[in-house]
Amino acid sequence: MEKGLESQPPLLGSGLCFYQYITTLNWIYNNQSQDSGTQENQKIMKEANKTILVTYDQAEMNQKIIKNVESNVLIMSFELTDMNLVVFGLIVMDLIELSNDLKLIKTNA
Repeated sequence: MEKGLESQPPLLGSGLCFYQYITTLNWIYNNQSQDSGTQENQKIMKEANKTILVTYDQAEMNQKIIKNVESNVLIMSFELTDMNLVVFGLIVMDLIELSNDLKLIKTNA
């Protein structure tokens, strides 16, 4: 039996990268497709602002900050997914080089 990359168990990194990619897409889809949910959230924010006596200007500033944070989370999740894919690619390249080196050592021995 030949022991090489074919006999190795599947890499955990690929599953994690794929899972993170799917969860990011799911988050985007949920935020884009649920307009009623965002309207409900806005109603909740208005009620909360009335309850804690927030002025209109402060409430607008809070809404801008919330939207800014949401966009930053989206950008960072894409960046993290990209970095994980790069790391996974580098690991695969290293494993291929290792396999080639082991084959070279085996043929020379």
